[in-house]
Amino acid sequence: MLSLITHVSWALWLWALLLLSAAACVLMLRWWFLLGWLVPRPPWRQAFLIYVQGWALLFTPARTGEALRAVWLQQRCDVPLAVGLAVLLGERITGLAAALLLLALGFSGRTPLGLTAVVVAVAAMLALCTHRDSLSALVHRLPAASGNGGWRNLPQRLMRQSLLALLHLGPLLRPWPMALGIGLALVSWLLESSLLYGIWQVIADQPPAPM
Repeated sequence: MLSLITHVSWALWLWALLLLSAAACVLMLRWWFLLGWLVPRPPWRQAFLIYVQGWALLFTPARTGEALRAVWLQQRCDVPLAVGLAVLLGERITGLAAALLLLALGFSGRTPLGLTAVVVAVAAMLALCTHRDSLSALVHRLPAASGNGGWRNLPQRLMRQSLLALLHLGPLLRPWPMALGIGLALVSWLLESSLLYGIWQVIADQPPAPM
């Protein structure tokens, strides 16, 4: 790895840093736009700080630590916790849809696997929107958790917030938010893919010297 780092020019490292920064900015815009479909968007500077702080949580299992962005939105911008969690779900769904769309295009003309995966994913998203009454009934059946219940009421609070997040998710699965989210996710995927391709080309053209 050290030999790879030393033999790559600083210009290429700068190019890689710019691509990674551009991909991250695109994902931040997706988060900010999706949030605006549910609540008035917080000031850009404040939203930027919250999102940048969430970058430190990218390496948690399945990136679940990013759910803390919803907590920070609640504390700093008075955004309901369920709304922040719904935006996180919207990010995951649009990212998955973009990946499946690229998979479908990659397998075009050879196998219907990619197209089938996209159809199944879209059907699952639509299914979430058609069970709002059931989700509302489940929320009302849960007893209200006291604010000072500590760890004893934690599972109950998590269940309630998860159900409320699914209720708020519906507007994000409409055509325009979905199209915007998938489009920005595709841009980010393509930027990262071009970076990976460039690194591969550098390694193939100038392999690192053996240790």
